[in-house]
Amino acid sequence: MTTGCHWKVVGAPARGTVGVYEDPTRTSHRVTGKPNGKIVGDYCTTVRNAAENITFIAVKTDSAANGIGWMNTKVLTPTTQTG
Repeated sequence: MTTGCHWKVVGAPARGTVGVYEDPTRTSHRVTGKPNGKIVGDYCTTVRNAAENITFIAVKTDSAANGIGWMNTKVLTPTTQTG
């Protein structure tokens, strides 16, 4: 998996979080959530889930079994900051 990309969470509801999923699908287990302003990364890998019409990006998380979680790209914006 290519590394070096970082993303800032921008799509969380007020006082809420956006999901980080075990697999690139909203029907998989939500392993954790990230609030607005949180920097995630550092993978550059995306997966298009055509059935859900969503593109997911891989992110590092200790909450996932393999250390890789998946977030909807619509709630993220590229950033040069690192977490």
